[in-house]
Amino acid sequence: MDKRLKIALFPNVYKDKNLNNTKVIIDKLIDLGILVLIHKDYKLMPNSDYICVYDNIDELILNCDLAITIGGDGTIIHFAKYASMFEKPVLGVNIGRLGFVAGIEMSQLNKLSYILDGNYKVQGRAMLEVSVKQKDGEKTFIALNDAVVSRGAPSRVIDLAIYTSSNKICDYRADGIIIATPTGSTAYSLSAGGPIIEPTVSCMIITPICSHSIFARPIIFDNKSTLDIRATSREDLGIFLTIDGDEIIDVTQADFINIKISDRKAKIINLDERSFYRKISEKFSNRS
Repeated sequence: MDKRLKIALFPNVYKDKNLNNTKVIIDKLIDLGILVLIHKDYKLMPNSDYICVYDNIDELILNCDLAITIGGDGTIIHFAKYASMFEKPVLGVNIGRLGFVAGIEMSQLNKLSYILDGNYKVQGRAMLEVSVKQKDGEKTFIALNDAVVSRGAPSRVIDLAIYTSSNKICDYRADGIIIATPTGSTAYSLSAGGPIIEPTVSCMIITPICSHSIFARPIIFDNKSTLDIRATSREDLGIFLTIDGDEIIDVTQADFINIKISDRKAKIINLDERSFYRKISEKFSNRS
């Protein structure tokens, strides 16, 4: 049995043009004596003593010790949700603009040796379980960043009622609302005026988008709360539920949206010695 550390690579082919960054990372991992696992679709290298090419992505994840993504936060979020089904940790190498979820930058690849030494921490990140009950059945999604309920018609506001345990919490008249995890608190929620929350906390944040009430404020719910969201607008304005910016679902007044903290957790590897708040401060101060 091969006892070498096995790392699966998942590059974003749109951000990593010609997979140049991925090739640099592969060379670095091979130098460290690590077995690299990669899917055949990337068409990088044939099977060798240090490269193992898989046809099936589930088998790829099952056989790795951990995964590395090469891209921005969207890439990390997408694969971290997938890897969580197999309880595999993910390290994000940032080649995007901000990279709040990333564990290292391309300029820090020397820190990959920390993985070989076991000198790293794995953070458990809370995720949302989002269920939508509609006439044709129920669908369930997982969100690591956020779930957004927003208007479809331009220049029109929507009315949303929020319940928990059958008790009404509040009404929002707004362009929409963001239900974010702590990981997502530095994304869309922050832009809409929501609080920054340390990523290892387990909670949910509701942040209104352009609310038409001076009393509307973000609300934080603990990890045992279950939120029920209903559209209460008198007109069918067209409402959308968006999961992590990927999945988009049409929602009507007759539909029920149920959101709670998932039993699954994303496992994120962090090799950056900077504190969360220092990292946030530096990334925002460096934005162009």
